[in-house]
Amino acid sequence: MAEHSYEPPRAQNEQSSGGNTGLAVIVGLLVAAVAVIGWFVFGEQTGNASQSLSITIGGSGGDTGQAVEDAATSIGEAAQAVEGAAEEAAQ
Repeated sequence: MAEHSYEPPRAQNEQSSGGNTGLAVIVGLLVAAVAVIGWFVFGEQTGNASQSLSITIGGSGGDTGQAVEDAATSIGEAAQAVEGAAEEAAQ
């Protein structure tokens, strides 16, 4: 009798390393970005109450009351425009 031998094909296991490296880089960059933004937002606050803010409204020809009124009107119109855009976006 003739001998028959059967050898099944060997499984080829391809192992790739570093499959999650791209994901790790993206997560690391996001963490770094959040840290930088947090530093800008919260890191600059010193709690010093002696700091002051001065706002000068110009272009009114010396009539400050009219300038304040014009600014209030402009802000109101801008708020209405934003509200209208928000309503359109919601629909």
